[in-house]
Amino acid sequence: MSSIRDSFILVVEDEPGMRRGLRRVLMPPYLVKETASIEEALAAVNESQFDLALVDVRLPDGDGYQLMQAMKQKQPDLDVILMTGSTSEPDEKLYRSLVEGAYYFFFKPIDRQVLLA
Repeated sequence: MSSIRDSFILVVEDEPGMRRGLRRVLMPPYLVKETASIEEALAAVNESQFDLALVDVRLPDGDGYQLMQAMKQKQPDLDVILMTGSTSEPDEKLYRSLVEGAYYFFFKPIDRQVLLA
């Protein structure tokens, strides 16, 4: 198990402002790798071992739910938190996320204290 100081978090988010905001909240004490697409995220998972992934549900090259499954095939112990800015059908999104194996689910904007917890 990693300590907080060396925990490595993968952020998969296509919006540059949101990526920057997540990085500012998480660093330090966490190490953060940022990606903007499914392709970049899968390459990162092939290169490094992550403790946590924050994954946007809607990405320009596909679906965050499918990405979560692909990442978990490569790193079965990876905890994934899905996130979305869409407010339509919130219960359905939360339910699907948990059923498909997400650790947690956030609606954007994400409260800083909740993210760090």
